[in-house]
Amino acid sequence: MSERTGFQKTLVVVTVGIALLAVCVGTMTIITLRQAQAARKFSAMPVVVQYPSPLLTLTDLNGAQASLTDYAGQVVLVNFWATWCQPCLEEMPALETFYQQYRDAGFVVLGINNGESVGEVESYLDDISLSFPIWLDEQFLGEGAFGVTNLPTSFLIDRTGQVRLQWLGAIQLSTLEEVVVPIIEE
Repeated sequence: MSERTGFQKTLVVVTVGIALLAVCVGTMTIITLRQAQAARKFSAMPVVVQYPSPLLTLTDLNGAQASLTDYAGQVVLVNFWATWCQPCLEEMPALETFYQQYRDAGFVVLGINNGESVGEVESYLDDISLSFPIWLDEQFLGEGAFGVTNLPTSFLIDRTGQVRLQWLGAIQLSTLEEVVVPIIEE
């Protein structure tokens, strides 16, 4: 074997080795970035607003009428959602946890289901444990009263009946703790 052929074979082996190493590093980088992206959940940040809460009366899951005026003097997070809305479903555990932590401080979450029947909502609730009130809005009255155009959308009403914050998108627990707790403590 000539010296040149041996050098060419070595060069090919080194080149193939470097190429394989580059493919492995690239693959690991992509996997790591995708895992980090999946682990990082997006949390909508609220827009600060200031206007009187609309008057709204709907029905709860038992068919009883319920009104926002029933919660006068409390801090109310009105959350518009639907069972087909994946971001809505992903935020429900955070809403439930926050409600459990602050309900004794005069805080309530009102989950307003947007346009679905009681059967559809109850079927979903069989799979998840929520203790905050759920209202049905089959006629989209709440959507019209609050000007909802996308789901999930949430509004925070303070103890004086003023809408103070509005979210478009799913909310994480850390965001609720950061921006809602100070209003609860007012």
